[in-house]
Amino acid sequence: MFPELQSERLILRDFREGDFDIHNEFLNDFDVSKMLTVVPHPYTKDDGDWWFDHCRTTPHSEEINWVIDNGEGLVGVIGIRNVSTVPHLGYWLAKSHWGKGYASEATNLVCDYVFNQLKAGAMNTGLFTINPKSLNVLQKNGFEVTGETKEKNRARGDIEMDYTTVTLTRDRWASMQALAA
Repeated sequence: MFPELQSERLILRDFREGDFDIHNEFLNDFDVSKMLTVVPHPYTKDDGDWWFDHCRTTPHSEEINWVIDNGEGLVGVIGIRNVSTVPHLGYWLAKSHWGKGYASEATNLVCDYVFNQLKAGAMNTGLFTINPKSLNVLQKNGFEVTGETKEKNRARGDIEMDYTTVTLTRDRWASMQALAA
């Protein structure tokens, strides 16, 4: 069964057929795709077909991808891979929904799921160093910078770019939740 997550403003849910066109439209925005490691630009129907098939066929024990739904439909995607080891977080939001706190809120829901349902000891992710707003989202949720490396950016023609790695431990998450209570 798909693990649907909910906050006051968002539902993190499974993909539906009606999400296909808007998903592809949002990812075809270079301002979105240029901040992601593996998303090409332009983002084509074939890319979307591959992604939707990947989401349908990959076991949730390996990877979970949620639609970020604000009550009006898909506004982005958030997911974790390496579910059974150290989950790796990834997310994106449509440009029209930047600055509304959705990324922080969705990340909080996924962190809660990772630590309270999956019982993971830590989770990690990374971001292109030129994306300080994403770092802010992650730091709000307790992630700490663990290093700097280089990562290819597919939307920019596979150029290598500075990339910041971050980690959130179960203990840090629990401490932050206790302070918020």
